[in-house]
Amino acid sequence: MRFSKYVTGTIAGLTAIALSGCGLTIHFEPVETGPVQSETIRVPRPEASADAARKDVWDVELSPGVGTVHISPGGANLIEGVINYNVAALKPEVSVGSRSVRVRQGNMRGSVTFGRQVVNDWRIQLGKGVPMNLTLQTGATKGVYDLGGLSLRSAVFNLGATETIVDFSQPNPTALDALTVNGGAASVTLNGLGNLNIRRGTISAGAGEFKLRFDGDLRADAQIDVKGGVSSIEINSGGNPVQVIFSSRVLTGIDAGNWDRNGQTYSSPEVARSAGPRITVRVEMGIGSVRLVTGG
Repeated sequence: MRFSKYVTGTIAGLTAIALSGCGLTIHFEPVETGPVQSETIRVPRPEASADAARKDVWDVELSPGVGTVHISPGGANLIEGVINYNVAALKPEVSVGSRSVRVRQGNMRGSVTFGRQVVNDWRIQLGKGVPMNLTLQTGATKGVYDLGGLSLRSAVFNLGATETIVDFSQPNPTALDALTVNGGAASVTLNGLGNLNIRRGTISAGAGEFKLRFDGDLRADAQIDVKGGVSSIEINSGGNPVQVIFSSRVLTGIDAGNWDRNGQTYSSPEVARSAGPRITVRVEMGIGSVRLVTGG
């Protein structure tokens, strides 16, 4: 899926509509735009430790704020790419510490209108083979994130009013200790969750639409806790054995399709056919809907 490098009025509309549904009122003020400037981001790949048994883990935080974002794997450096912007205050800031790096949107004070003339476009690659704890902080963004094949130890996504697609297109070569997704008024699709080599995860859906697809190379049992407010959630087994357990207090419409039901537990058709690892999803929601899908 391709997104224009221009942050269109759709983003402002998404923010205003989504947050108004949560009882909040957002006032946008116009900002002065200028010519598009390009900022090259390059953080060198860390040198291998002299101790072959030692694997330094890097804390990597990306905070694009408001804009369009495309993240992909495979860069020669730890982080490399280009950020285009045409508002002076959007000039990105990069800080590097001891085994930590943060790239964030410039310090914009007050509220702004992101119309057709405002550009804040991030095109970033992350290096493979470097163990990392990845944190993503977004405001009103349209983002596509391919994180396949990165050596993720943990992943935290704090999402505002976003349209976000995250694709774990290749297996994670290391065990992912924890996945945390906090979605505000968001439209979020997570693909390839079976590739994450995850143990535990928590997804807080907030008010929005979430699609969770558990396709990929499942190597160990995993447990995912899903918490939702006024949400619409689709859970796709992706060809892996998945069991979904609902809280007894759930006030949710459930479309189970061809999944088997035993009380509050729903099992995908793959569960009966597999003796290997499986994914357990525990769902606790307020008012919303859940659709269970069998995928390949």
